Amino acid sequence: MVLSGSQGRLVVAVAGCLGLLLYHLHVQDLDQAAKELSAHLLSCQEQTESIVARLQVMFEHRQLASELLGRERRGIETERQAFETRNDLNNCQADPAAFNSPPTVPPPQNLTEALLLREKEILQLKENLEQLQHVLEQRAQEIDKLHQEAQEVQKNAEECQNKLSLQAAVGFLNLKRF
Repeated sequence: MVLSGSQGRLVVAVAGCLGLLLYHLHVQDLDQAAKELSAHLLSCQEQTESIVARLQVMFEHRQLASELLGRERRGIETERQAFETRNDLNNCQADPAAFNSPPTVPPPQNLTEALLLREKEILQLKENLEQLQHVLEQRAQEIDKLHQEAQEVQKNAEECQNKLSLQAAVGFLNLKRF
């Protein structure tokens, strides 16, 4: 089929307009995809910031628990040494000859109960510390996962941007031909 000059130009013009329309629609789709990726990336960043804040709080609690545990241990050690010193003095006063022998008198009941209570508290603090460490490990894994997702989103965004720039260049070259 042979078209006259004006008919041929009309077909080329319609085809060009149709091409531009398709190109415009494609660019809009890519723009929408880029906006969605940007929104997802922003969401990931907000989640990461939230997790980092929670981890900071947990880390501070862990440090506080460690400090409390250290204080309790030092307090128990001080009380034990004081008890041994008092016991040694009592033994020395009661029987100076038996001063070097091991003590046979049990500690007072209230001090024993206090030591047992402190040991229970220390065990509870150790359990809490282990739980905090477990939670910190979980959060670290979550952060790693979010970082990986953010990297994937960044990679996808870069790919989309590259595609957009390539398509824009191709479209520009196609427009130059006309």
